[in-house]
Amino acid sequence: EHYRATLIDAVRRTARSHRTLAIAVSGGLDSSAVYCIADLLEKEGRLPAPGLQGYTMADMPGSPFYEVPYAL
Repeated sequence: EHYRATLIDAVRRTARSHRTLAIAVSGGLDSSAVYCIADLLEKEGRLPAPGLQGYTMADMPGSPFYEVPYAL
């Protein structure tokens, strides 16, 4: 519980912006966790940024850089 609270606090503190927060989400655990926490903070009204958007790589299907299936 302590580590979860620490991670949530770290995401909240680094999300300070006057613009929409953009997060690159690859489908891996790290980026997905950060995005999910930011999304939770936004839903709770605790995200300092005025909005949140997630982005992922969308190269040609079959390419190693085609990450769309992991982002859905």
